[in-house]
Amino acid sequence: MQGAEVEFVAASPGSLTAAERSRFQELVVEAGEVVGAALSTNIDQARILVMVKQDDAVRGVAALKRPQMSYRQKIAGLAGIGLSEPTYPFELGYIYIQPALQGRGLSHQLVAEALSYSDGAGVFATVRTDNVAMRTALSKAGFSPSGEPYLGQQQRTIGLLLRPVQR
Repeated sequence: MQGAEVEFVAASPGSLTAAERSRFQELVVEAGEVVGAALSTNIDQARILVMVKQDDAVRGVAALKRPQMSYRQKIAGLAGIGLSEPTYPFELGYIYIQPALQGRGLSHQLVAEALSYSDGAGVFATVRTDNVAMRTALSKAGFSPSGEPYLGQQQRTIGLLLRPVQR
């Protein structure tokens, strides 16, 4: 399985089947970083969903999300900075690749594919401060740490990263 070709598929949530959206959600949950009832709503309202497929099976995911105002305000408050919707209309998140495919640089491609749908707008992302691999991928994509780290779910320290408008 490790040597088989992978492909990246980007689609609007509405163009995916219910089974594809369900599989996307399963992988987000499998990653163990996201909890809460808002997950399916966030997936349905995303700007774009990106999937890594291998042998016609979805093995990785990412989303360029349209964050809900209450979430945006919560993150801004915790990090101690402004996250206005006009400046940062999107959040990059739900990035996960199953272990069998990790270590192949696919997260960089996954991030780049999702960001290609941002139309150059500012984007924010949140990531555990100890997740060096994801922080590196985001840094290479133009994100920089901003604000103060804060305590998130499961007592994990989270950092906010921003990618400014790309013109």
